[in-house]
Amino acid sequence: MGSIKEYSYKPAPKFHNVHEPTKTYFGVEIEVENVGFVDKRPKNRSIRAAHDISSAYKWIYCKKDSSITEGFEMVSEPLSFRWMQTNKSQLIGLLGLARKLGLRSFEPGTCGMHVHIDGQGLIPTDRNQRGAKAPYQL
Repeated sequence: MGSIKEYSYKPAPKFHNVHEPTKTYFGVEIEVENVGFVDKRPKNRSIRAAHDISSAYKWIYCKKDSSITEGFEMVSEPLSFRWMQTNKSQLIGLLGLARKLGLRSFEPGTCGMHVHIDGQGLIPTDRNQRGAKAPYQL
């Protein structure tokens, strides 16, 4: 079940949008530690959890992160703001599944969340300024 990729893994990007013309895309990385009890061996728990997550959410892949002891980071493919609004239930579902599998980001103290914004989204035009405010509007 090799569902946890190496840290250097970077697939060809698949841009997710809702047929809107945009140059602003967001990439989300959520670091998680496995504190659940699915399996008594932490590495097996993490591999199983990463497999379940990447199988259920095809726009997410999981990879190693040296700052995480018994977990991994969940990385999204590039997502437009409208895609995130339209698919909010998928974002919420991803977090719910992670929690159900015993993954935590806030309790261990070793995890965090990163949001990357495509550089095109930072060009100061009226259209792109809306994109730069997008994380606050979800």
